[in-house]
This record gives sequence, C-alpha cells and structure tokens, in this order.
Amino acid sequence: MRASNRQPKARRTAAALTVALSAVLLLAGCGGSSAPREREQIRAVISSFLDALAHGNGTVACAHATPAGQKAIVSAVGPELQNFDIYGCKSAVYVTGAQMKPASRRALETARIATIALSASTASIPMSTITSPNGNVAIELGTNKPVRLVESYGVWLITSL
Repeated sequence: MRASNRQPKARRTAAALTVALSAVLLLAGCGGSSAPREREQIRAVISSFLDALAHGNGTVACAHATPAGQKAIVSAVGPELQNFDIYGCKSAVYVTGAQMKPASRRALETARIATIALSASTASIPMSTITSPNGNVAIELGTNKPVRLVESYGVWLITSL
C-alpha cells in the first residue's frame, strides 16, 4: 500500500516542479517580458540623442552611439563638414546644433518614437515612425534610413542612422 501512496505523491511533486519551472521560463521569456522596459530605454536613448543634437551637445549625442554609429551620425547630419576638416562626431554635432534653426530644434526636441522592432540585442526604428508635431525629423537628421541600435551590457547604442 505504501508504494501506491508514494507514486501519486511523486507525480504531484514532479507536476509541481514542472509547473514551477514553466512559470520561471515564462517569466524569463528569453527577453520577452523585458521588451516594454527595453523599448522605453531605446526611446530614452533616441530622445536624449535628438535633444543633444538639437542643442549641439556632441559629448552627449555621440555617447549614445558605437564608433560605427558615430560615423553614421557624421554622414547623416554633416557630410559637407568634411570640406572644413570636421570629421569627428562631437564636432559635427556641435556645428550642426549651432547652425540649427529654432523650428528644426523644436522638431528634434519634441520627436516621438512609435515603432521599435526588437530582435535579441538589436533594435530597428523606421524613420517614418519618428515623428514630431513641429516638423519632419527625417529631414532634420538628413536620412530616411531606419535607426539601428545594439544592446551592450545593458546599454542601447545607435549603430546606424
């Protein structure tokens, strides 16, 4: 009789462990449950980058980008600046911000991001989904390409514009 009591108890224990393990895996979700938090982090990075660009703060703007992303920023916002020996990200952002018209500045300051596609540690934002009630963000950035980011040690960085 004891053997028959142990078997149902063992099954219940195994079933409870299976349910508990399933719950842990579901909560972990391979990043799925953290997607809203990641999207907010990405929105914060892009908003900070755009605000820094609007105000010519190259230190902040370029800190939001990988080395490849910094080259992409220079190519997007100031390719003609190379004619004046301005190649670096910080300098290009400084000059761009200093020459920016108030209407352009407002467009960047008030930009909102509607769509972020996440895939593991990368993200992509179609430029058409970065909008502002004060102007066209794509025109201000000088590109219609999607913004791409990569997550590195918990920090999202722009890799291309």
